Amino acid sequence: MSKKYNSDETIAHIIQVATALFIEKGYEKTTIQDIVANLDGLSRGAIYHHFDSKDAIIAAVNQRLFPETQVFEVIKSHEDMTGLEKLKHFFVSLTFNEELAKFYAQSQSLINNPQFLVRQLLNNSEVVAPQIRFFIDEGNADGSLKVENPKAVSEITMLVLSTWFLTAIYPATIAEFNSKILVAKQILDNLGVPIIDDSILTKIADILNGNNK
Repeated sequence: MSKKYNSDETIAHIIQVATALFIEKGYEKTTIQDIVANLDGLSRGAIYHHFDSKDAIIAAVNQRLFPETQVFEVIKSHEDMTGLEKLKHFFVSLTFNEELAKFYAQSQSLINNPQFLVRQLLNNSEVVAPQIRFFIDEGNADGSLKVENPKAVSEITMLVLSTWFLTAIYPATIAEFNSKILVAKQILDNLGVPIIDDSILTKIADILNGNNK
């Protein structure tokens, strides 16, 4: 007997099943029928009621995998933190997200998909950069930062911390990744957004060397 789902549960179930299939078979080789076959009795009509195409499904998968907005809202609410402190916390919360790290380790085929990458790049530009800009503006207002061109600096910061570290675009050995982190620190320090401090460098080194606890 098939399980009964409400609308939100149906959407979540479709996204969960689709994500697993995209990882297992790859986006291109996964069909709508494959998704239907794994939906515990839900019909093709149930999919098309919520998603008009497979592209719409991967867009929803993409949104699920990038929790910046939720993280942003939580950090934004901390009135006891300066803009710089919020910016550091934002970076740490996303960089050391164990759930996302586990997903990426299991899903290289999906991450290498051009459509997924395009959506990720758009998300970085349309969502992440404005969030970074918000914290920079706060830092300028409270004196923890002195950034002359917040919009441009927020975009460069996003490119340095996110796009430049996409291994599907810029493959790197551990040694090369370490070097990139140090270069990123130098760039951001020179831009007036010293996000990567010694504690973060130590944490990254521990993770790269397999010493993370």
